[in-house]
Amino acid sequence: MRELRLVLGDQLNLNHHWFDAVDDTVTYLLVESVNELSYVPHHWQKAAAFLAAMRAFATELKSRGHKVTYLRLNDSDNHGSLVETVQALLETHDFDAFSYQRPDEYRLLTEFESFEFLVPTQCIDSDHFILPFEEISSRFKAGAAHRMEAFYRFMRKRTGYLMEAGEPEGGRWNYDAENRKSIGASDDRPKLLLFSNDVEDIVQLLTATGLPFFGQKATQLLWPIDRRQSLALLEAFCNDLLPHFGDYQDAMSDQHDVDWSLYHSRLSFSLNSKMISPREVIEAAIRT
Repeated sequence: MRELRLVLGDQLNLNHHWFDAVDDTVTYLLVESVNELSYVPHHWQKAAAFLAAMRAFATELKSRGHKVTYLRLNDSDNHGSLVETVQALLETHDFDAFSYQRPDEYRLLTEFESFEFLVPTQCIDSDHFILPFEEISSRFKAGAAHRMEAFYRFMRKRTGYLMEAGEPEGGRWNYDAENRKSIGASDDRPKLLLFSNDVEDIVQLLTATGLPFFGQKATQLLWPIDRRQSLALLEAFCNDLLPHFGDYQDAMSDQHDVDWSLYHSRLSFSLNSKMISPREVIEAAIRT
C-alpha cells in the first residue's frame, strides 16, 4: 500500500514517530502554499523563515533515506490550496492512503476534516504538545473563565517540573514580582547568537507572488532554520541569557537598534515550527 503523508510548514519535527524508520511505501509531502501565505498578511522574515526551514527539513528527510515530494510556490503541481494539491497528487500518483498531522490552525483543521479525499485518510497527532489534544475540551470548557496561572500550576503538577512532594520548588509558584527590573545604560548586555541564512532566492520568489507582506525584507536571516541551529540557540540562551532572563524578562529599551532582544530567547520560531519541543526547552533550562 502506497501512502502519502503531508507535513505542514509548522510541523518540522524530526523526532516525530513517522520518521523512526524508513518506509519505501511512504512519500512525505511538503508544500509551499500560497493560500497559507495569504490568509492574513505575514511579515517578510516570517514567510522567508518558514520556507527556508521547510526546505532544510525536506533535505534532512531525504538524507535519512525518506522519500520526499517538495513543491515550491511556482511548481506546476502546486495548486495553491493544500487540499487541492493533495487531491491532485492522490489521483495522479495512485496513492492508496493519505495521512496528515493535526494542524494547529483551527481554520486548516476544519478544512481538512470536511474535505473528501479520494483515499482513506487519517489524522495523526503532531507529537509536540505536552497536553494531549484529546484533553483540551475537558480542561477548557466552553463558557467557563480560564486563567493562565491555573493552567500553569496544573501542568507543573502533572509533569513534575520544578516540584517537590507536590509543592513547587522554593515554596512559590512564580516570582513575577522580582522579574520586573529595568535595564540601565550602564548594565551589561548579553552576547547574542545570530545566524546568517541566505534566503535571497526565497525573497525573490515571495516578491513575485505580489502578496501584501509587511516589515523589513532580509536576504540574510538571523533566525534558526533547522534543528541544529535551533538547538544551538537553545544552548546559547541557557548559558548566556537565562541567568538574567528572570530579572529583565519585562525590560524594554528605546535603543532598539542594539537592545531589540536583550535577554529573550528568540526560540519562538523554533518552537512554533516544531524544530524543537517544549519539553526540550524546559528540561534544558532545568539542567542549566
